[in-house]
Amino acid sequence: MTKSEVWSLFRYDAWAFSRVLEVAMTLSEKQYTRNLGASFGSVRGTLVHLHAAQQIWLDRWRGRVAGPLLGENDIPTRTDLHARHEQLHQEFRQFVEELTDERLNGTITFRDTKGNEYTQNLYKLFQHLINHGTYHRGQVTLLFRLLGVKPVNTDLVNYYRYHDAQS
Repeated sequence: MTKSEVWSLFRYDAWAFSRVLEVAMTLSEKQYTRNLGASFGSVRGTLVHLHAAQQIWLDRWRGRVAGPLLGENDIPTRTDLHARHEQLHQEFRQFVEELTDERLNGTITFRDTKGNEYTQNLYKLFQHLINHGTYHRGQVTLLFRLLGVKPVNTDLVNYYRYHDAQS
């Protein structure tokens, strides 16, 4: 995998998260926090999980000891989530800017949240992170529908169409 391909996936993930967060910002507090029985209960729980997972992966990739996964109480409001995610987006941007193809195709060793140690290619972990985001954004789409809210389309092909139209 090349740095150029990572840039494309990074921009896609940021675009998709931003679109979902825009819809979440229109929800009432009750809708945002309502437990609908999803993997992380609510729209808030799922979006906080997405943010927290990105933070942990970035920490691992930077060689930092990742702290515990953040929870809903750590990021209680949409405004908090928006601000924290904007900051994280900037940190990710800097990380990707500094990547080389050699580093991307190399391995890193890290511990998961249970303490298990793994060594994997960085590019594969990056692909995992993007796939993880897509999976949970799909869950948020269902939650929006259950709440009677029209979701946005965050398919990769739509990002390419959007991005190509902006170029």
